[in-house]
Amino acid sequence: QDNSVAVTMEQIYAWNPDLIFITNFNTATPDDLYNNTVGNYDWAGISSIDNKQAFKMPLGLYRTYTCGADTPMTLLSVLSFAVDPEKTEKREIREWLKEENIQPDQAFRSRGEMDHFTDFFLRKLYDPQRHRRAAKLVRKYYSEIPENSLTFDMGYSGRIQGAICEACGRRTDAAFLHEDGSHSIQEKGYYHFSIRNFYRSRPAVTGPVREHVFSDLSGSCTGFFLENGKVRPVLERPCPDYAARFVIEQMHGGALDMVRDFCSIFCEYKDSLEFSPEEVSLPWEGFLRYPSELDLQLFSASFFEDRVFGAREKINIKEFAEKQLKMLGWPENTGDKCKAEGEKWLPADVRAIPERFLCSSRWKRGVIWLLLDRPVFMEKLKAALAKAGRGYEKNDRE
Repeated sequence: QDNSVAVTMEQIYAWNPDLIFITNFNTATPDDLYNNTVGNYDWAGISSIDNKQAFKMPLGLYRTYTCGADTPMTLLSVLSFAVDPEKTEKREIREWLKEENIQPDQAFRSRGEMDHFTDFFLRKLYDPQRHRRAAKLVRKYYSEIPENSLTFDMGYSGRIQGAICEACGRRTDAAFLHEDGSHSIQEKGYYHFSIRNFYRSRPAVTGPVREHVFSDLSGSCTGFFLENGKVRPVLERPCPDYAARFVIEQMHGGALDMVRDFCSIFCEYKDSLEFSPEEVSLPWEGFLRYPSELDLQLFSASFFEDRVFGAREKINIKEFAEKQLKMLGWPENTGDKCKAEGEKWLPADVRAIPERFLCSSRWKRGVIWLLLDRPVFMEKLKAALAKAGRGYEKNDRE
């Protein structure tokens, strides 16, 4: 369930909390609250602020804030590489957990419950030798990455890239779609790698929806094994669901067709067309941020697996997108309202997008209108041709 709640400053004043915990899903710090530098809000007079009792949550398995989604069984599946198999074979793990007053499929409700499970795991299940063997395979696999290589990832915190650098024993740079700007700075400083970002800033909509569409349909790596002295990855079986594969295959194919068409039409003008990554991605970002109900319906049979972030094997893409858009403050059927009521319904910053490129070349403005709004592009093209025709007639008369 979506347990997020919209809270106003008036409610915070009424609660007057003694403690405030800041999650890792934003860049705010306790000093920001103490110094009143978060938006236009006035935090003075609140007990926790006056007494310096605001705290930034530490990072946990993924982030401590997400422990509400984790259960003992999902954590055991993630930690299986360090579990003694003989112990789990002798006893049914769910019954064993219950004997230790741990509910196997109930999400952790507090840090104390998670600490109790961690203590049980280390005492009863943890196999340090198995853990060291697994770590050795990981280091051997990543040590074969050639120097001066560049790895690709969706991006964000850079923690995975830091782990790769540690595994291969040297700096390995990364290419990201974008980074979160706070944790990634810490990781880059500690492991001395650099990140090349496609976007200069974080998009409004990010996470599983973007990753699902951008991901390859083959199986993910879930471990490593040794074969004839060579470390091989253990890969999941590719997604067998036809409905999910069909949607992604069509989107991937359409994107490649668009690139081919664009290059074939504008190839001779490529040196005159200077597009930033943000400009190229306007149609895609518009699809993510302002989808219609029909757009979202495409993903009703699509699922995203994320045992670390969401602590679930299957996250429905449509449901996740609806929740994310709701958190951004958009009402239902946003895209449908855009189509029905026209651009006047959209916020000023969105309506102004095409106008931001008025200072650009005529070629760039034309291509942007072609991508964003083909009817408007056709009207502008007709007007330009008519104007050019009148100019030719005038020249002929003269």
